[in-house]
Amino acid sequence: MFNIRRVIPTICRFETSLSRLSSFSTVLPSRTTVPFQFVSRPISTSTTVWKKKEVIDKEEENDEDDDGLPKDYNKKTIKIGSRRLDTFVAKSAGVPSSQAEKLVLSGKVRVNEEKTSKKAYNVQKGDSIDIWQEVCEDNAELAYAIRVEVKDYEVTSAGYDIHVHSWKKFLVDNWR
Repeated sequence: MFNIRRVIPTICRFETSLSRLSSFSTVLPSRTTVPFQFVSRPISTSTTVWKKKEVIDKEEENDEDDDGLPKDYNKKTIKIGSRRLDTFVAKSAGVPSSQAEKLVLSGKVRVNEEKTSKKAYNVQKGDSIDIWQEVCEDNAELAYAIRVEVKDYEVTSAGYDIHVHSWKKFLVDNWR
């Protein structure tokens, strides 16, 4: 006897009821016409599918605090001894402390969209720090900067753990 379940792929559902007849049918090798209907089903329900769904759900939760910034940031925890601006700039930009001090004093650092030359400023939760890098080639009114947003900080025995979101090449207005 001919087994029809082997002929029809697993993504199709065999329909025996003529009331649910679809707009097409197929002719089997035995020359018997059997109606069937395509049903969209997942091919597999592996754990990776469920993991992806969890990631999507978490992203939807984070979209509630959408601030309009690009989502290509890096989440980091910066471990430093103090919250001073020059120390924070040195650690977040990866430059020596003497160069970080020069950046702050020369006006190449902005805190919350305002230029500052106070190297002793204590970084707070919610601060947005821009470190000027270079002028944009296409438009001199724009510049590339390292943007670091302070999300939270914790006091530890070694100093501070500052949780940040950072962008390497963030396009900002040219304040220089």
